[in-house]
Amino acid sequence: MDKTQKQKLKEFVKMGKWNYVFTYGVVRWGMLCALLIILFEKFILDKRITEFDVTLNIIIWGIGGLIFGVWTWNSINKKLQEK
Repeated sequence: MDKTQKQKLKEFVKMGKWNYVFTYGVVRWGMLCALLIILFEKFILDKRITEFDVTLNIIIWGIGGLIFGVWTWNSINKKLQEK
């Protein structure tokens, strides 16, 4: 790991766990996946999208993003402790 990577990981840690998890897990990863799935269903599967579909995707991918964020947070801390 070079200095720029290590510095970036330290900046993530400075954000705080839940701020990082919400920003990078729930918002960036989870909502991006929800949007992509909704667009896929609409334009590729030619499905009529309802409010229920949008809400369900946001909830499911939001929870997935929460899990992803916690997992990546733990991975960042593990990398910093190893080096």
